[in-house]
Amino acid sequence: NVVMPLIYYIYKGGLLDESSKYEMRKYLIIAQLKQLFGAAGNSALSKTRKALDEHKISKDGFKLDYFKDLKFVSDRDFSIKDEDLEKMLDYDKGTAYAFMVLSLLYPELKLSQIEWHQDHMHPDTKFKTTNLKNLGISDEKIEEWQLKRNKIPNLQLLEGKENESKNKQDLEEWLSTHTAKYLPENISYKLDNFDQFFEKRKELLKTELKRILS
Repeated sequence: NVVMPLIYYIYKGGLLDESSKYEMRKYLIIAQLKQLFGAAGNSALSKTRKALDEHKISKDGFKLDYFKDLKFVSDRDFSIKDEDLEKMLDYDKGTAYAFMVLSLLYPELKLSQIEWHQDHMHPDTKFKTTNLKNLGISDEKIEEWQLKRNKIPNLQLLEGKENESKNKQDLEEWLSTHTAKYLPENISYKLDNFDQFFEKRKELLKTELKRILS
């Protein structure tokens, strides 16, 4: 159901420039994350088809904005609210949804040409209980950090070979020879400052997703 409006758009001679393709990606991701076509699919398809018919798609291309006024079952729509952004940033590494969100945040990457990994910025191995205890982290915080390590604020898309070479390297050490997107400024990148790193990067990502999906 989600891809049917795209098939219809192409069938009707819709423009397939880079801008349209990027808007299509946003459409696909939002529709799947919010499960817009999961219930009352025929009604959703009818509404999206009507919205496409109302625009000069062969001239103007595909725009997510075409669907901004549509309302689906249970009052669901394409708008992105703060609670949607919170949910997006709470997906775990390894899930398709996490990759979808990361692909929005890294639009410049050639996703179909190179193998990209969902990389832990602070390495996964550093969150072993014994290691965190040695840092003086409380038992309660250890449990919290071990959950947060797999969330999107601690993830980035990294080329497979580069991720393998990064391996267990401390984030602070890795950043001395590499750059990263959405990096909080003027803070420590040591693991014992993980709370601040996580929250500040989460805010950066939330702001960028709001800009992309507005």
